[in-house]
Amino acid sequence: MAARVIAGVFALLGVAAWLWQERHRPTLVLDERGYAIEQRGAEKLRVAWADVQQVRVDRRESAVYLDCGDKARNLFVPPRRGYGFRFADAERVCERVLAAVPANRVVEVERIDVS
Repeated sequence: MAARVIAGVFALLGVAAWLWQERHRPTLVLDERGYAIEQRGAEKLRVAWADVQQVRVDRRESAVYLDCGDKARNLFVPPRRGYGFRFADAERVCERVLAAVPANRVVEVERIDVS
């Protein structure tokens, strides 16, 4: 009986931790004005498309790097492999970025992690 109670407590703690992480997870928002990072429903960062100076894109890996001149506000969508994080819908993020930024600011690269 004690083992069941302990297991139940650990299960509840796991669910509570998962819910807390989901609520506090930053979310990337792409819209007609630019891109933003939202957390808990509040916008924490906003960059207008006009502020994006250069976009490096690796289409094969659906990876992009948006440089707006301020490292703290740049956006990096990493390739499918080789990084510890990924965006759930990197292909659509790349498409949306390329549609929003003028073509003269887009640079196609073979690998996004090589300058």
